[in-house]
Amino acid sequence: MDISILVYFFFASIFIPFISTQNVIPPETQHQIDLFISNVMNQQNVPALAISIIKNNGELLYKTGYGQRDRENRLPADSDTLFSIGSLTKSFTAVIAVKFLHENFPELGQSVLDTPIRTLAPSYDFVLGDRYRSGSVTFRDLLAHRVCYLPEYTGMWVQAYNDSREFFYRQRYSLNYCAFRNAYLYNNGLIAIAGDIIAHLANSTYEDMLSDLLLSIGMTNTTWVKESDDHNNMMQRAVPYYWKDGVLNRYNPELMKGVVLVNAAGGILSSASDMMKYMQFHLNLGQVGDNQIIPAEVMNWLYTPSSLIASGTLKSEINPDSIINLNIAYGLCLDIGVYDGWLRIGHGGYLPPSESLMHLYPELGLGVFIAMSGPGTLRSTSMPNSWIQAQLFEILRGAIKQDVGRFDSFSNKIYTAAPLDLMPLADLSRISTRNQDTNSQAKISPDEAVGTYGSGFNGEMIISFKNNSAGIPQLYWEYGKWGLAWLVQISESNFSIDEWASDFWMMYWANQRGMTNLTLEFADMDNIRYLAEGAQGSTNFTRGLKIDDLPEVPWAPDSCEK
Repeated sequence: MDISILVYFFFASIFIPFISTQNVIPPETQHQIDLFISNVMNQQNVPALAISIIKNNGELLYKTGYGQRDRENRLPADSDTLFSIGSLTKSFTAVIAVKFLHENFPELGQSVLDTPIRTLAPSYDFVLGDRYRSGSVTFRDLLAHRVCYLPEYTGMWVQAYNDSREFFYRQRYSLNYCAFRNAYLYNNGLIAIAGDIIAHLANSTYEDMLSDLLLSIGMTNTTWVKESDDHNNMMQRAVPYYWKDGVLNRYNPELMKGVVLVNAAGGILSSASDMMKYMQFHLNLGQVGDNQIIPAEVMNWLYTPSSLIASGTLKSEINPDSIINLNIAYGLCLDIGVYDGWLRIGHGGYLPPSESLMHLYPELGLGVFIAMSGPGTLRSTSMPNSWIQAQLFEILRGAIKQDVGRFDSFSNKIYTAAPLDLMPLADLSRISTRNQDTNSQAKISPDEAVGTYGSGFNGEMIISFKNNSAGIPQLYWEYGKWGLAWLVQISESNFSIDEWASDFWMMYWANQRGMTNLTLEFADMDNIRYLAEGAQGSTNFTRGLKIDDLPEVPWAPDSCEK
């Protein structure tokens, strides 16, 4: 493949209007898809699933829902049922960003993406943990995960912050995890900040700008998670479920509201019908009907490789018939890859327990979207979403060989590759932190453990004594709205979760790896390491520390600027 293809299929792409709302698909192909999806749902205990497929001007078009969006009330899922799409939301944020930057800094062209945030938005309080990044980070850095600061995966999900302003402010107390622009490190908080900066420049809100984009594409049913939501009782919402003890159980949707702080990174709820329009918007390079919403050359900014993230499957001596299935780069909130020689662009999403994945094949004018309302991520199963997408592609190219569209010279190879290693929105396995002492341990008694502990980056937690259900005083842990649990001492320095006092365990359970082992480890009498399966994904929590105790600018005035 010519490397220039990686900048998409350029401007010679023929515009194809969205002309149909009815399914247009050969009966045999529809039967194959329906049977395949039914098997996946049965084997993986999926409560409800949405799928949409679009090719060119509707010569192949299929959108539908499977299963029940509400099992207790026996309400079926259909093409208008709203599913959480998780991190696929990021691609919408990138679209909003390039549209605004092009319209407001036209003289800079694509170089606007490589202009420091502080130059473009001098009135925005953009401060990171070191002076060099604070003055150098660009929109490309934020949208392509190149900043390489430790991401926040703890306080956000237990809802430990008052609002997004506090959450954004606390990002400056994160840790340098790897070399700036030298690695790819997924970071929801920095994507959300990118959306907030664009809204600041526009004198608007991210939600209003998202509404405008959705309206221009015709995505009239799509919305996002709100604090006021009563998800269980809202029309067309797919109720989330998790699998435990051999049955599907209703997930507490209030847990989903942790994403409100970073809606620009993972908060959208959409349907098969609306996502079909979104895929066609991309395949048509920003054109909807007679309206060019975003110039084609600006849409191509999204698809230009900005970070290297090579992963996937190649042929090998052991398995020479494997189909090449690779992610090779990350553009602006979009993965860029190759499937059997065909350029593939897309993104996945996971807001527990719902999962989604969109794949676009621009040279073929083909888009495929799937979303599920449970039972949790399929990443560690035999049928991850990447595998499901590949199987659908194999079914579809069989349909194309029957003269539905124009796929050229396909074989009937069966996809057997291992799942791609993609990080979802809420990967609660955690990333081990660096730049912190992790060797020392303290000898501490339960009485000595009592206190309030703070992290500039991750919020505050409280350890106290409360009477348990047996009326016996026991150590009790409070971290945000949902981090509520009884503790038991398991070593001289470690306390572990004995019993949860909230539904937060559901979020861990949805990873389908069993219950995550959470531990509070005392490095000394005044500092706690918050560990998940032995890995530390947060900064230390220090006894008595409050956010107001920390300097607003966390680096020295004479520190390195270059």
